[in-house]
Amino acid sequence: MADGLTATAQAGGARVLLRLEWAGVTLASIVRVHADGTTVPVRNAEPGMVNTTWVDYDHEVPLDRPVSYRATSTQSGTVHTSATVTVGSLGKPWLTHPGKPWLSRSTVVRELSDRTGLARRGVLRPLDRPEAVVIHAPRTADAGVLLVNTAAGAELERLKAMLVDGAALLLRTPSTWEAAGEALYLSLGDAARQNLTRVGADPRRRLVLPFDVTGRPPGRCGGAAGLTYDDLQATGKTYNTITGTIDDLVSGF
Repeated sequence: MADGLTATAQAGGARVLLRLEWAGVTLASIVRVHADGTTVPVRNAEPGMVNTTWVDYDHEVPLDRPVSYRATSTQSGTVHTSATVTVGSLGKPWLTHPGKPWLSRSTVVRELSDRTGLARRGVLRPLDRPEAVVIHAPRTADAGVLLVNTAAGAELERLKAMLVDGAALLLRTPSTWEAAGEALYLSLGDAARQNLTRVGADPRRRLVLPFDVTGRPPGRCGGAAGLTYDDLQATGKTYNTITGTIDDLVSGF
């Protein structure tokens, strides 16, 4: 295959499959390029080992927004650029654990509350002085509450699994929402669970998740949804089959 960087949108997983072919290059960095020219590093490619071929996903791509990708060799500084792709939301928001993308899921968001940027200031009112004396620091990022509806059982357990380690989660919204394809990293507070129904075979639950908007967390991520051991076992494929080629590893599951 000729040298180059290809990007394939996968709406069903809310992700982009990236493949970099680069003979003679062992280390390269890949960034996502947004329509306004801003760039964001692709996790696992900051930089990533190429060894002629590198294949992975961008699990944090905004939904319903055109993006492209740029790979830069850390050895020579030369560049490969992908075509523009857009990951469709299919009208649904997604909640993603950046470090554990196999837990990613489209989510039934009942409400994304109004948000407040909290002031950090002190106000002193000395005697015999009409004006207050004020000390201040930069205002915080937004805070609010996310309400998520879920079924009991496996769906609820998967959502709870995203919350166990306390890491920031990524909420990506469709372009049809007021925020128009917003992507927010949320640090979640105490998770309250409400029972919407208490009887029946499939009782509904609601998680009340207070949050603070935070920055993109650092670090690498693990395997993609569809490529866990359980997922691969369910396909009935043998070890030799799934390790035969890189294409087998990233497609067909």
